Amino acid sequence: MTKSMKKLTQLFKDFGLVLRFSLRISYKSSPKYFIIRILVDLANIVLPFATISLNGYLVDLLTQGGSSPDVLAPLLFLVLLALAVKGANSISNTILTYCDGMHRELLTQFNRSEIIKTVADIDLSFFDSNEFYNELSDANANAMTVSFAAFQAMNFFRSFIQLVISVVYISTFSLVYAVLLIASGVPNIIFSIRQLNLIYSWRRDNLSNERKISYVSSLATQRYYAKDIRFYGLSSYIMQKYADLFRTWFSEKRSVSYKSTVFLCVASLLPEVMTAVITFRLGVSILEGQLLVGDFVRYTGLIGQLLTSMYSAIRYLSDLNDARVKIKNYVKLLNWETSVEKSGASLVPDGPLNFEFRHVSFSYLDHLPKVLTDVTFSFTDKEKIALVGQNGSGKSTIIKLLMRFYDPTEGEILLNGKNLKEYDLRSLRRCFSTLFQDYCNYAFTVKESTMLADNNALHDESKVKDALCKSGAMEFVRNFPKGIDSYLTRGYDEDGVEMSGGQWQKMALARTFYRDAPIYILDEPSAALDAQSEDKLFKDFEKLYRDKGALLISHRLSNVVSADRILVLENGKIIEAGTHRELMRQNGQYAKMFQLQADKYREKD
Repeated sequence: MTKSMKKLTQLFKDFGLVLRFSLRISYKSSPKYFIIRILVDLANIVLPFATISLNGYLVDLLTQGGSSPDVLAPLLFLVLLALAVKGANSISNTILTYCDGMHRELLTQFNRSEIIKTVADIDLSFFDSNEFYNELSDANANAMTVSFAAFQAMNFFRSFIQLVISVVYISTFSLVYAVLLIASGVPNIIFSIRQLNLIYSWRRDNLSNERKISYVSSLATQRYYAKDIRFYGLSSYIMQKYADLFRTWFSEKRSVSYKSTVFLCVASLLPEVMTAVITFRLGVSILEGQLLVGDFVRYTGLIGQLLTSMYSAIRYLSDLNDARVKIKNYVKLLNWETSVEKSGASLVPDGPLNFEFRHVSFSYLDHLPKVLTDVTFSFTDKEKIALVGQNGSGKSTIIKLLMRFYDPTEGEILLNGKNLKEYDLRSLRRCFSTLFQDYCNYAFTVKESTMLADNNALHDESKVKDALCKSGAMEFVRNFPKGIDSYLTRGYDEDGVEMSGGQWQKMALARTFYRDAPIYILDEPSAALDAQSEDKLFKDFEKLYRDKGALLISHRLSNVVSADRILVLENGKIIEAGTHRELMRQNGQYAKMFQLQADKYREKD
């Protein structure tokens, strides 16, 4: 098979994928509107041909009937029939407009729901992949494009069927004319496919550039960057960067499209020339008495319908091709499968829990250095373990592995002697209530934001207030206009309350307190708190996990002196382990870090 044939074969396969996918999601998003659309399209396929036929009969009646009274009844009948056809056409178009509007909304919502469903449960490791992030960004940005393609697929089928019917009708007059009309459109089709192929290949190669354009344009519209943009006066810089990126992108696309467009302009004249030739031949047939005037009206109408259908089919193919790369990426995104095995069926027991890291090493990507190397330690659900060390020493990575956001590259993690992979993932994660270092801020109400930590539990307002009190958040929440029913930020509700960084951290802590779990994990829980709030926080912690387990990560070593055991990490390895007193006596790395921090608080003479 030649290279050109392979490309053409792949092109048809891709179009087949697009068409099947478009029809499938159209139906799945709303079977009701899909069926209505099919029925209306069937009517719209037939009605133009009915109009053409009626016009032909009317002309024949008027040219042959003369002034005979007998013509009035058939004339009235044909006029009323023409009125019925036009009325049906008008009603079908109105119904189609309504259904399209409703179906389009449902289809866009369906596409976005599929993205949310896929991404919400996918492994955290996928977000380390540039390929996945490209596809995710592209799918989010083009959910409406995918919906549009679904409708264009249905439009293509309607135009194609009308094209076939037109060819069959014209063939009754002259098979040669039908073949010539189709043949005159072949160059247009060839150059259109060539242009589609070039643009498709170009778009595949420029996905990253499109993402860069989208990213830069979004900087000016996101609240997260608003202060920086105004403080540093970045609006001109962003506009220039956006303009440069777009200029390069547009220049390349124009270059790819230009030559094919020139050929298309020439090719588009061929069907018009052929139409003029056939129209002249029809006129001659009438003058020679071989055809009636009504036949001329019918056949010229059919020729016009054939050309309209052919051009429409080509245009819809072009639209589908423009969306082809987006649809393929959308489908590819939905087919990404989790790499962290979820086949484990064992439920975590209610009894004592014993976790063990056994010679665990880990790297986020194969080509990157190890974040953890040969880490071995164990703890129970009654122990208070502190992880300390400099940034990048692997403390937070241990937490991620414990909750199976990732699996170890080497070694294994056990729970009561069984590998974590043998446990049901949800059951495993229910063991923990966690405050992550990079905690999230939610623009829901105070009550909703707190209950997110355990949204399967019965909504308990008294438990929400208790969690807010323990985290210190109730001190400012009680002053909010609607108390715990107040929205946080105006991003979700225009009456929302704006909060400081420390207040947001207390809200995140409230979620941690709200969830009842045998082990609490606190990753830098006081980073945004003042000294008084921090002191109160750790006193509350000691009450919270008095009969439970805890894993604490803190750069302020004074906060972890009461831990049952302190693990000191450096470059992904545990270099020291013991109680505060034991480590101070060793006079190693922990003692040096503790002394360094203590000196900062000691009064200078």
